[in-house]
Amino acid sequence: MRNQSFPRTALASLLLLAGLLPAPAQLSTNMQAWMRRLNSGEFSGGPRGGGGGRRAAGRGAGGGEWVDGGAGYTAVERGASGGSELARYDTATGERKILLSMTAEQLTPPGLGSPLSFNERAASADGRRLLFATKPHPTMIRKTAYENWVLDKIDNSWHKLGGKSTNGLLYAKLSPDGARAAYVRDNNIYVEDVHSGKITPLTRDGSPMIINGTSDWVDEEELDLASCFVWSPDGSKIAYFQFDQSKVPEFSLINYTDSLYPVITRYPYPKTGQTNAAVRVGIVSAKGGATRWVKTPGDPRNTYIARMDWAGSSDEVILQQLNRLQNTNNVFLASAKTGRLRLMFQDRDDAGLITTTVSSGWTTAKSCFFSASVTARRSLSPPGRLISSPFRWWMKPTTGSITPPRPTTRPSAICGAPAWTARAGRKG
Repeated sequence: MRNQSFPRTALASLLLLAGLLPAPAQLSTNMQAWMRRLNSGEFSGGPRGGGGGRRAAGRGAGGGEWVDGGAGYTAVERGASGGSELARYDTATGERKILLSMTAEQLTPPGLGSPLSFNERAASADGRRLLFATKPHPTMIRKTAYENWVLDKIDNSWHKLGGKSTNGLLYAKLSPDGARAAYVRDNNIYVEDVHSGKITPLTRDGSPMIINGTSDWVDEEELDLASCFVWSPDGSKIAYFQFDQSKVPEFSLINYTDSLYPVITRYPYPKTGQTNAAVRVGIVSAKGGATRWVKTPGDPRNTYIARMDWAGSSDEVILQQLNRLQNTNNVFLASAKTGRLRLMFQDRDDAGLITTTVSSGWTTAKSCFFSASVTARRSLSPPGRLISSPFRWWMKPTTGSITPPRPTTRPSAICGAPAWTARAGRKG
């Protein structure tokens, strides 16, 4: 990954200023406004922003979300009545279709007094319940926490997630049936019943050094890992990342502006060659209980888990692992019951670093595809032949067979599945 310690340090300083610098300080009003906008997720169509920024105030701005395998995308826009509309645009023709329209009154939870101005939104599979994220504020140096509300469209009832907590929640997600929501708070994962409000902790060891369900600084910066937990397709389990930062050296940021004396903020940050956080993947029942840890090979402080998801069913997890030199990329299938692994695919290049942007999707529980853009010729194993970018593999995990890569001109972002990214440049 990128070996650019100065830009990352500079970014850390800017983010600190964005969250802590008071209005009368040296930054101009215009610069402060830009920093707030950059931190709000307005320009992101991914996990942080969700595309709900400026687009809610007018068409054509902000990010969207791909739907129907890239055939269209959705965006939240300001409605004529002052409410909000969820619109779908056809990728090829630009045709606009309103999927959901809500007035300002419908968007006002009881006791709130004003319509929700939301940055992210999601819906249950049946469309009955809608999840809104509002009031963003920075946390954990570069992450964004939200106040989350769930609307039940059948009886127009609202439920605020998190109980009495006012700290904000990270990456709230509805279960497949919409009856529950999972989120991260204080480095632990919780599941909440959206009707009764009952909250069940799935992890209890979260601390400044143990991170469950989200990522440490380096893995978010280098591998774009932010939201690090996933509901199983049947809603019975959650698979998640855990990062142990206990042996990672600390970096210090000095804030000279907020008080008479400087304030020092310290956080774990491994520079090149230093100790990384130990990373592992666990699977836990959505009802709570012990975590089943996936048995990944190698030293967890000298390997990266670049991506993880459910493998088309609730029985197996698929994950992508890189070695620290980043010249070997393994794709494993892990049993949700035992945590045991099967190697499904390996991409290795002894001559240099692997640089790929990969997306995956499952046609059935027994076959999947990878679509990737590779910056150089790759040596594949199997089938062990040299290929060039772009290309697609078809894989059958049950037999281990891989169909030879086929050229594709479709962008990875619209293959209908999340991007799996492993960017090279930072050795160590």
